Amino acid sequence: MAIDDKMSIRQIVSELNGREIKFCRRPWTFACVSDVLKNPKYTGLNVWGRTTQKLGGSRVRVPEPQWVRVQAAHEALVDEKTFAAASAALHSRTWFRSDEELLDGLRRLLATTGRLSQTIINNSRKAPSATAYRHRFGSLSRSYELIGLPQHEEVLASSAAQTYATPA
Repeated sequence: MAIDDKMSIRQIVSELNGREIKFCRRPWTFACVSDVLKNPKYTGLNVWGRTTQKLGGSRVRVPEPQWVRVQAAHEALVDEKTFAAASAALHSRTWFRSDEELLDGLRRLLATTGRLSQTIINNSRKAPSATAYRHRFGSLSRSYELIGLPQHEEVLASSAAQTYATPA
């Protein structure tokens, strides 16, 4: 789904839960799907020694070249080529986009729908998730300001529904 359909983690969660496919007898979550797509353990790789901690001390990260890696430590659920392709697909998304690229996604979505809301953004493939905008710009309202949308006081008064429409 991440490679062929270019689905986001959020969209994959919705698809799997919509099909009633379970993860360890529970519904899928963002964290579960993210782990499957990002953690090389699913290729059969086990990694130890990422951190160290002396008795009573705080945890310290160990430099990556010092980690202990064991290939084929267990049966792989996905081959390394597929895992690498999924990883590349994820890295091409929000995390590595510039602020302007993210805002352009909002502008395109606004041009298509004529308005913006958290629900519209999250259901779209034209823009990253509303959470991505909150993390990058501090809030959805700030993201809207950056693309030139006026603030509507009646909408801002309701924290549950932040919907903005293009000026008529």
